Amino acid sequence: MATEAVDQLFVDWNANSRLVDDPRYISDENTSIGFAPNEGVMYVWATKPEWGRNTREEWAEVAAGVACRTVLAESRAGQD
Repeated sequence: MATEAVDQLFVDWNANSRLVDDPRYISDENTSIGFAPNEGVMYVWATKPEWGRNTREEWAEVAAGVACRTVLAESRAGQD
């Protein structure tokens, strides 16, 4: 599930771009993911010091959306 979430996050954030020189570009080199299964929490964060506040806020919204959709899909699949 974590791999799927991170892969989708890269697609959503990078818009399928391969422009690694773009300051917004994100990859597994500057992204981390973690889980606290007992609390039902998934953490996703990026290390991009050159990002300003607006970009960090946009990243947080995109990452949260992907994480929520992934966890919700997993939860629904478990009910089936």
